[in-house]
Amino acid sequence: MFLLQNKKNKIKQNSGLTILEFIIYFAITLVMLAIIVQISINIFSGRERIKAHQELNRSGQNAMNAIVDAILDADEFVGAGSFDD
Repeated sequence: MFLLQNKKNKIKQNSGLTILEFIIYFAITLVMLAIIVQISINIFSGRERIKAHQELNRSGQNAMNAIVDAILDADEFVGAGSFDD
């Protein structure tokens, strides 16, 4: 009976983390944190690239609309050559 109580007391006294366990848990936490940070960086940089691409498309569309409007508003066409050759 005394041996059983003695083992229970030792188990209760040694129920904390060892240095090795702490280092392992800390390393796992750091790896998970690094993964989360990398994913966040990729999301934000991807969002900026998409915004830049959309702005480029919008500028190109505005330029195309200006060219089309200028062509439609023209009174005559003055070509550099003739198609009757």
